[in-house]
Amino acid sequence: MKKPEIKSWDCVDHDPIEEWVPNDPSDVEFWLNIAVGIEGEEGADNFFVHVVTERKISSLANKSHMLVIPYYSGLS
Repeated sequence: MKKPEIKSWDCVDHDPIEEWVPNDPSDVEFWLNIAVGIEGEEGADNFFVHVVTERKISSLANKSHMLVIPYYSGLS
């Protein structure tokens, strides 16, 4: 059975996102592009996720497509 897998991710605001370290890990907000495809196959579909910490959420007008986290500890 073929399974979906994350092929790649990136962030326009913090490039490369893997090296970005916020001033305050509890006060973070950015859009993340995640490319998801089928394991062992070429190609992927892009999904945009609004990554937001719990502390930051109250200051945002647009609260759609959010992945809410307590603090940002990086991507790897």
